[in-house]
Amino acid sequence: MAPREPATLQARARRAYELGRLRSACTVLLYVLPMVVISLGFAGSPAQTLVVGAALATVAVLFRWRGMVWTECVSAGLLAGALPLLAPLAVRLV
Repeated sequence: MAPREPATLQARARRAYELGRLRSACTVLLYVLPMVVISLGFAGSPAQTLVVGAALATVAVLFRWRGMVWTECVSAGLLAGALPLLAPLAVRLV
């Protein structure tokens, strides 16, 4: 096996690192997708709900992938958004 160039090894390592971070960031979709599905039940316009839901999912993954304080902001924002999302559901069940 021929020795590889250090630049090639560094590029492969960086690519693997970023792919791992992206995979980790995609776990936020486990929270975003159910929120979008729930909101479809109350939406007057399902198409608009899907567009906004796709935008939310994209921004949430990008911010989590970026890391640092952005990760905490996504978590706080989803928690804050879940309360008003679930309020109509709670009212219908009571």
